[in-house]
Amino acid sequence: MKHLLAFGIVCGLVLGSAVAGLAKEKKIKWSDVPAAVKTTIEERVKDGKITEVVKKEIRGKVFYEFEVQKDGKEMDYSVAADGKFLGIEGPGDEEYMGEESEEGKGDWIDTFQVRESDFVAHGRNRYFILEPGHQLYLKGKDDGEDADLTLTVLTETRKVGGIETRIVEERETKNGQIIEVSRNFFALDRKTNDVYYFGEEVDMYEDGKVSGHGGAWLAGIDGARYGLLMPGAPKVGYKHYQEIAPEVAMDRAEIVSVSETFKTPAGTFKDCLKVAETSPLEPGHPEHKFYAPGIGLIRDGGLKLVRHGPVKEEEK
Repeated sequence: MKHLLAFGIVCGLVLGSAVAGLAKEKKIKWSDVPAAVKTTIEERVKDGKITEVVKKEIRGKVFYEFEVQKDGKEMDYSVAADGKFLGIEGPGDEEYMGEESEEGKGDWIDTFQVRESDFVAHGRNRYFILEPGHQLYLKGKDDGEDADLTLTVLTETRKVGGIETRIVEERETKNGQIIEVSRNFFALDRKTNDVYYFGEEVDMYEDGKVSGHGGAWLAGIDGARYGLLMPGAPKVGYKHYQEIAPEVAMDRAEIVSVSETFKTPAGTFKDCLKVAETSPLEPGHPEHKFYAPGIGLIRDGGLKLVRHGPVKEEEK
């Protein structure tokens, strides 16, 4: 899907003898936790109980680890000093940190760790709905031509790498002619409401006939891994990969704003999320997308939302 954590610490660090002398840690009081970190952990923990806070430093990078009792389990939540959520360590998990980007900036998150049992094929977060029957219709101009985009959450699911994913269909037209139909595979982390992207099947059309399948990929095949399509608790400045399929699809998103007001033919929406999408495979200016609370995508390039809601009966 072309239309949703790096922190400069090498992914997969296991604290122990391998990093002896590189790590520092100190138990601290809640009052000593930075405000940005408090906000993030409060949003993540919700009804859980924080029993211990540890300030850690590894290779010059500071983060905070919270021991949390939740749902009868004890887990460790990690948050960077600037408030970025880094991950969860629970029973049977390895410790997780965001992986450093290939550019060496240490700010693009491209590795995520979620228990398989926590993935579900339905649900929603503030900006992304994964419930069967939900549909968005956008219309406008693309490269000077009339274009429209229809996104439909299907009743169908598909297993990708053992994970049950929900299928979201995208249909794109230009000048009234179908140019692409894709079936995108998503799953939601029921604990964080993060929506993850597991791949897509693509049919490209020319003169009404399928002409190719460019951009298709599946997590677990040819080095591809699932990416983060939409965080459950997005923060300005948060940068993450949405697609991780080497040489095929490497879309990534940076959250620019969570307080936009945007007008579309379907209405004016407040508190919208604005993201800038780029790809190392296609260097150039970023593409901007807007998402409205409780609705989803409302602007994609020159296309704006015209209609949203349940699928019409004649379209089922």
